[in-house]
Amino acid sequence: MSRIPLQMTFRWVLAAAFAVTAALGSHAVPSLTPLLAVCVAVALYNGTLALPRWRGAPPAWLTLALLFLDQVAFTAYLHYSGDIENPLRFAYAMTAAAAAIILSTRWGLLLAVSSMALFSLLMFGTWVDSCPLHFRHFHLGFLDLSVHDAIDPDLSPHRMNFLNEQIFRLGIVTFGAAWGFGVLARRLKARETELKVSYERMRLLLNILPVGVFLFSREKDILFANAPAREYAGAWRAGKVDDLDPALGVKERLSRFQGPVEEFEVAYGGRSLILILARTSPDGPVALVVRDRTERQRLMAEIIHRSKMADLGLLAAGIAHEIGNPLSSMSATIELLEMKNAPPEILDRLGRLKSHIDRIGRIVQDIRSFSRPSAGACSRVSPGALQSEALQIFRLHEKSRHVTVETVPSEGVPAIEVVPDQIVQILLNLLINAADASEPGGKIAFQSVYDEGMVKISVADHGAGMDEEAKSHLFAPFFTTKEPGKGTGLGLFVSESIARAHGGSIDVESAPGRGSTFTLRLPRAKGD
Repeated sequence: MSRIPLQMTFRWVLAAAFAVTAALGSHAVPSLTPLLAVCVAVALYNGTLALPRWRGAPPAWLTLALLFLDQVAFTAYLHYSGDIENPLRFAYAMTAAAAAIILSTRWGLLLAVSSMALFSLLMFGTWVDSCPLHFRHFHLGFLDLSVHDAIDPDLSPHRMNFLNEQIFRLGIVTFGAAWGFGVLARRLKARETELKVSYERMRLLLNILPVGVFLFSREKDILFANAPAREYAGAWRAGKVDDLDPALGVKERLSRFQGPVEEFEVAYGGRSLILILARTSPDGPVALVVRDRTERQRLMAEIIHRSKMADLGLLAAGIAHEIGNPLSSMSATIELLEMKNAPPEILDRLGRLKSHIDRIGRIVQDIRSFSRPSAGACSRVSPGALQSEALQIFRLHEKSRHVTVETVPSEGVPAIEVVPDQIVQILLNLLINAADASEPGGKIAFQSVYDEGMVKISVADHGAGMDEEAKSHLFAPFFTTKEPGKGTGLGLFVSESIARAHGGSIDVESAPGRGSTFTLRLPRAKGD
């Protein structure tokens, strides 16, 4: 809480208390009017703190001036309600203590000095009999005691001793309050600063943690939530556990949690989250730690996939070697048989057999390509040069006769550092696939652009397109959307493996009836 409303509230309460005290002792004072006027004056100048210019934080001089006005008003109140014999005189210590707490010990001691000076004026008036109102000792009359004659400074022979005793007592109380509260306030401020620093350090550490941390009170209020926790739980505005997404299941788990530790896993927003509840005592707060395992699972899946691919590469090399030699012998034998004057029926069957052998040969060739995807040395090359080379080879293919390839001019595309033959292999495969998907006379767009640090070489056709189910299996080995006998299902699988080996990827955009666009993404060469 800021010190402005605290000062205002305290001063208004004090003015009201003095007004009530004056009303209760009205039978012992000549008139209530001066006392109530003092209380009204306190309330009025206290209202200056409500001015808009002081709503932030009043300057020290204003606080000090208002406290001094409090002392002046209090001196007037004492004068009209019993002078130095009023027990309320010790309220001077309140202003000195307030200055020590709000400002500093030095200002508290200064107000202690001013209060002693004001009280000395009252004492001087009592000593010379010019200021006293000569009514029967307000505080004693209020208590209905009959000992006023014994302590009346006007009647007692120990008059000076009485006066000295009053100022000595008031000095001890006032200066003691200023010093004591000043030291206490200084220690509290130092402790508060230390706690703030510790709290900020804790918040910083918790906010940079890669895990989410919640702290719940016994009433299930959210006492604290770091940034990852609010992101995971969607709890940026949450104040209670009821405000959290029910899909997390935190409310149910928290209601039956007995401690000290419980761990469970939930699937939330496409993520795999591990939630850990912990508490140190049955009645203490509960901590909830949220850890995202999604990336870890993805990395583990990637490691397992690469391990499988390495094993598959070794297996593919062995298969290609064992199958390649027999296929060559079979193909040569069929060619010799075709040269004989065999009946047409036999020649037809030999032709079908040769087509199957050729298909097996293409599979073996793709397997060999997959088993050696990283062969060759990287070099800096222009994407346009790779496009031109792939296009020249594609034009020698029979499938290029039925389509038109439109190469879109691209400017400002930086060089890439790759194994050129492997990238040409990918582009050639994408062009052949686009030709297979296109109708006779169809057009294929072939272009390269640079965007967001990546070189993108795209091949777009206007064929039948693919649905989401086909797209999800597109890069799986031996999966193909072509007719039986027209594809091995290894072309995109091998191409995607080569792209990943170069730090890139192949993206696909396709929809039924809208054609397909395959985009090879590769990082630009370092230094460009």
